[in-house]
Amino acid sequence: MTDVLSAVCMVSGLDRETICGPRGAPTVASTRQLAMLVMRRHCAARSTPEIGRFLSRDHTTVISGCRSAERRLAEDPEYQDLYEAVREYIGIEGAAA
Repeated sequence: MTDVLSAVCMVSGLDRETICGPRGAPTVASTRQLAMLVMRRHCAARSTPEIGRFLSRDHTTVISGCRSAERRLAEDPEYQDLYEAVREYIGIEGAAA
C-alpha cells in the first residue's frame, strides 16, 4: 500500500501527511478516495479495515470513498487520467480495472 500512496503523492502533488491527515477539503478528499480505490483494487488481500488503518480512516469511510471514486472515475476524464497515472507509476498496465 505504501507504493500506491507514494504514487498518489507523486501524481497529485500532495504529501502523505496531507492525504492521511484530518483535512477534508474537496481536492484532498477526492485524492484520498482515489488512493483508497487503487488500494482496494490492486493490493491483493487487503481489507477495508487494513486500508483504513493505513490511511487513518474507519473502514466504512474506505467503502464510501471507493464508491465515490468509482462514480467520479466514470464521469470525470481528469480523474481518469489521474487514476491511470497512478496505475502507470506503480506498474499496472492495461485498461482501467
